[in-house]
Amino acid sequence: MTQLRYFAKTVPLPQRRRHAFTLIELLVVIAIIAVLIGLLLPAVQRVREAGNRTKCANNLKQVALACHAYHDALGKFPASTLYNPAGDAPNWGFLARLLPYVEKNNLYNQAKIPSNYLVQSQGEIAYQVNTFLCPSDPISNQGPRGGDVCVGFVPAGLTNIKGVTGANWGGGPVGSPTWLGTDAQWVNPDRRGNYDGMGHGDGILWDQFLFRGEQPTVRIADIADGTSNTFMLGEVDAARCEENNWAHAFDAVATCAIDPNAKRADGTYYDPDDKWNTLGFSSLHPGGLQFALADGSVRFISNDIPRAIYRAMATRAGGEVVQLP
Repeated sequence: MTQLRYFAKTVPLPQRRRHAFTLIELLVVIAIIAVLIGLLLPAVQRVREAGNRTKCANNLKQVALACHAYHDALGKFPASTLYNPAGDAPNWGFLARLLPYVEKNNLYNQAKIPSNYLVQSQGEIAYQVNTFLCPSDPISNQGPRGGDVCVGFVPAGLTNIKGVTGANWGGGPVGSPTWLGTDAQWVNPDRRGNYDGMGHGDGILWDQFLFRGEQPTVRIADIADGTSNTFMLGEVDAARCEENNWAHAFDAVATCAIDPNAKRADGTYYDPDDKWNTLGFSSLHPGGLQFALADGSVRFISNDIPRAIYRAMATRAGGEVVQLP
């Protein structure tokens, strides 16, 4: 019987062709990813800013509570003492005096506050105190800054929190011998006709000009307008003003005579060295800035707050009847 042999023949399977992305498809995918990122990024930024604003508010509250702890210990709010305008004197600001009350005892002792001249404590005044900073401000968080005449042009740690001197400002009427060159819209006397907001502020914290022999103090009992109706501390954007550090008396205070986030009439910001127009309050938070009131609470204040209300909230005993919007 004839044997039939079958030989299997290997037939190769047809290969599937790989489908590559065309240039158009790739561009479409990239465009979709870009749109998704564009939608997601603002949300991420809003969340980050909300966290920064909360942290900033917590810092303001901590400093406000430190002011009250100081008052409990010494019977008055901390002073900013100015022996002369330069750095060759113990011109320590109120923030420097608060260091033991914000857990910075070692820094306070090493700087020998309040006896040392500021230039004798160069290493210490360059220290960045996190409690005094706002995480939304990239300038203040970069480290100490030099170039300030008040501290003898040595590097000094910045601050985003300043004391409220009040609402009187300008040195004198526009064009008078005592006028400081402030824009007319910011020039504002107190109810007694005093324009010296730095040396005789109608708020809670201002410079004590000891070279004039003056040593004013402010106590809680002096806040006749009520602690819940009076600003004590506010935010500042470090890039807006050269006069900015926590150590020096002059550089740790600002005025509410100047509108929040103030600009020139043409809509541009003042030069940072134009101190008589930049020693107001400001921030990088969208829409406004935060203040700590004398009762320790923190409020967000819109840039659009009426000027009369803003200034009234800065006086300790102006007798105004106002309510925040």
